[in-house]
Amino acid sequence: MKEERKLGKRHKQQKVKLKAFVATPAYDGKVHTDFAVSLAETCQMATNENIGVMASVMGNGAFIELARNSFAKMFLETDCTHLFFIDSDLRWEPRAFVGLMTAGRKVCAGMYRKRQEPEEYPARFIEDEEGGLRIEAGGWIPCDRVPTGFLCIERSVVEEMSKDAPILSMQGQGLVPELFYTKTLENEDGTLSFMGEDFAWCGDYIKKYDEPIWVWPDFDFTHAGYKCNWQHFIKKTVDEIEAREQELAKAGGEK
Repeated sequence: MKEERKLGKRHKQQKVKLKAFVATPAYDGKVHTDFAVSLAETCQMATNENIGVMASVMGNGAFIELARNSFAKMFLETDCTHLFFIDSDLRWEPRAFVGLMTAGRKVCAGMYRKRQEPEEYPARFIEDEEGGLRIEAGGWIPCDRVPTGFLCIERSVVEEMSKDAPILSMQGQGLVPELFYTKTLENEDGTLSFMGEDFAWCGDYIKKYDEPIWVWPDFDFTHAGYKCNWQHFIKKTVDEIEAREQELAKAGGEK
């Protein structure tokens, strides 16, 4: 009599509620080692948090705005819940990715420094009534300009903004909504200033939704070798200002 073997039930994978389309423009088709390591670590943590990840790297794109528009179209053809732009020369904490994905905000971002000295960040925060930095909602900083290098956008925003956007006919891509574009602005002295596709998109988003882009400042990044944490930089800057004010007050009192 043959022994009957009972087969266990096949493991049923739990359906994810959140799924990111990670979009990475790479001019030469290559990503930094830091990026590759961070993405691998992020996928592991995301799986543990029941977050799906679909990643795409686009090379041979001389125009960054066209690459981002192509990504937007590709994203809309998936079932992903969030479009998550991450630049190819960035290293990030996996918790930064998970934190933005689970923040429940239409648009939110992590902030990294420019690739230069002295340390500087490509963001414009919304000032409080006294002209200082506003910090709201448990630590979030509202901004009206942020870079797109670590930017998380809910699907509804991409869908709604695509309906209002001009349509580009791109070779190999077909019809693509023009969400990202560069433009020039006239200054008071008659000269022109260039505005990149990231700041131009931020302006369109705020005009449409009348709400800021939220930045969580306490994430560690490395941008092409430059390590940074925006919250630490803000604190250092405030401490330096207060120290100078104390020195001036002391010098004035000694006169």
